[in-house]
Amino acid sequence: MNEPWHTRDTGTHRYEWTDPERLILEFDLIRTERSGEVTAELLATSTAPTGGAIHHARVNLVSTRSRAELAKHLATRAPALSLDWSQLLEYACRETVLAYRAGAPAILLRDALEPEAGTAILPPLLLARMPTMIFGDGGSGKSLLSLAAALSIDTGRPLLGLDPADRLRVGFLDWEMDGAEHRARARALLGEESDLVYVPCSRPLSEDVDRLRRIIRRHELEYLVVDSVALACDGPPEAAEVASRFFQALRELGTGSLLVAHVNRSGDTDRPFGSAFWSNMARLTWYAKRESAIGSSRVTVGLFCKKSNTGPLAAPLGFDIDWAGDRITVSRTDVGDIPDIAQHVPVRYRIEAEVSKGARTITELSASLGIPVDTIKKTLDRHEGRVFVRTPGADGVYRWGRVARAAS
Repeated sequence: MNEPWHTRDTGTHRYEWTDPERLILEFDLIRTERSGEVTAELLATSTAPTGGAIHHARVNLVSTRSRAELAKHLATRAPALSLDWSQLLEYACRETVLAYRAGAPAILLRDALEPEAGTAILPPLLLARMPTMIFGDGGSGKSLLSLAAALSIDTGRPLLGLDPADRLRVGFLDWEMDGAEHRARARALLGEESDLVYVPCSRPLSEDVDRLRRIIRRHELEYLVVDSVALACDGPPEAAEVASRFFQALRELGTGSLLVAHVNRSGDTDRPFGSAFWSNMARLTWYAKRESAIGSSRVTVGLFCKKSNTGPLAAPLGFDIDWAGDRITVSRTDVGDIPDIAQHVPVRYRIEAEVSKGARTITELSASLGIPVDTIKKTLDRHEGRVFVRTPGADGVYRWGRVARAAS
C-alpha cells in the first residue's frame, strides 16, 4: 500500500491509507507501563464494502509477539481485505512509539507562534492560552461571571461589557452544579439557547484527561472553564503535588483555561485556597468580592487583579448583575463607589476615581477616602506625570488631577 496520511491530535495518532483499500489505524490512550513497554488502544476501520469496524483493543506497540498475533487476528477479522497486516502494523506502531517518546519538538524561541487572538482572549480579564484563575468566597458570583465570560468567547458577544479578541469554541467543565442550571443561566444571559459545550465531571482532572481529550477533539474545543478547582483535585488542595498534577493534566489538554477557585482558609485575599502552587502556576489571578442588599435582585461583584505574569496588574473590574425577571443582565460599574468593595481597590485607583470628579488637595483626598495623608502623598508621588498631575492653587496649595488621556 501507499504511504499513509499521519495526523496527530491531542494524544491520538491516526494513519490513513487510501490505495487500494481505505484503511484507518488509530492509536489513542498511549501509556508507558511500569515495565517500560508502550501500550495504546487501537481502532482499525475500513470503508471498503466488506470493511467497517474491524477491531478495537489495547495492544503492546513494542512487542514483536503482540504485533504478530494482532496481524493474524486482523486478517481473520477482515478476510476480504488483501493487506499485509504485519507490514502495516510494523510501520504504524514504530512511528507512534517514536513520536510519543520524542514529545513536542524543540524550536528556536523566535519561531514560537503567537496565538491568533494575541495574549488575551477577553482583555483584560482572560488570557488566551495560559490559565487564568478567579477565586473568592462561595456565592461571590464567580461562577456566573465565568459562565458569562465563556459565552462571550463562544458567541463573540460582550456580555460583560468586555470585547472578545476572537471567537473560540468553549467547553464548560462542571464539578459543582448540573446542566439544567447552567442551561437556564445561559439562556437568561443570552436571551436564547446556547451552543456552549457542557461537560459534567465527577472524577479528578488528572484521572479524566483521556475522556476530556476525546471531547476536545470531537467538539474542536479551544478554551475550557473549570468550575471548580477544589472538586477537580485528586487530593487535598493544600498539597503541592496535588496542584502540580492538576496543572500537568491541564497542560495535556492543550487549551486556554479559566479556573474557578475558592478563597484561602486564612482569609488571605491575595491568593486562592490551598498550596502556594495554585497562585504560582496560574498566569493571571483575580479575587472576587460581592456586595448585595438583602432581598435585592441586583448584586455588585468586584474583581481585583492579584497576579499577572504577562504585564502589570490590571485595574479592578466592577460588574452589576441584575437577576430581575427571566433575564440576567451584567453591566460595568465603578467598584470605588461601593463601600464594602472599595476597601479592596488599590489606593492608586481610588485616588483616580476621586480626582476624575475634579482636582483635590492631599488633605481633601485623605478625608474623602479615609486613607492616611502619608499614603496618599506616596501614591501621588509614585505615579506623578504618568497618572496624576499637580497644579498650584490660588491659595498656594497644590491640587492633584488625572493626566489627560490621549484621544483615541
